[in-house]
Amino acid sequence: MVNVKSLFVGASLLISGIFAAPVSSDVAAPEARSLDRRTFTKAAPDPNNILENTYIVGPNYKSKGYTSATVSDLSGCTALYIWDKAFIPSVFHIFCGQERADGKAAGEMVDELGSQWWAGGAGIFASTTTRAQAVEAGLKEAIPDIRIINTEIYTPGTGDMARTRVTVAKGSNVFNEQNYQGTPTQPGQKN
Repeated sequence: MVNVKSLFVGASLLISGIFAAPVSSDVAAPEARSLDRRTFTKAAPDPNNILENTYIVGPNYKSKGYTSATVSDLSGCTALYIWDKAFIPSVFHIFCGQERADGKAAGEMVDELGSQWWAGGAGIFASTTTRAQAVEAGLKEAIPDIRIINTEIYTPGTGDMARTRVTVAKGSNVFNEQNYQGTPTQPGQKN
């Protein structure tokens, strides 16, 4: 017969962590892996190949004399351009599924630079209207007065490796879209 008191003591010790199985420090919990993938992880090293979860801010773009910025490898993700009055952009590759949160994070990042860096407005290049609206809602949480200049819904190409890239030239707010076939080594999958 099972001793109820022993059962309660065992459960209590298990809950408190005394008998919990050891966890290797080099293995991330599934939640940590998915959250890590869905944040802005670093500045893009190349403004003409801004990949998943990377960005470039206007002051860096301006100081290096770049002439355009391209968000690549879109297959459901969103490109967010935030311009100063001279249309010098801050550009973000927003991973699909995190549009509102990442729109807000992008807005906060640019707002910290000063209002001159968002005075020109913003443009959203998304795969669906719902995703574009979510990015806009998040962006306006961070910068309520920002003006949305243009929103464009892109049509992804066909096939499992279909990707889209969008380029905007310095001094412009016009999205130039191109569909292409990705490679198996690219991160992400068709969404």
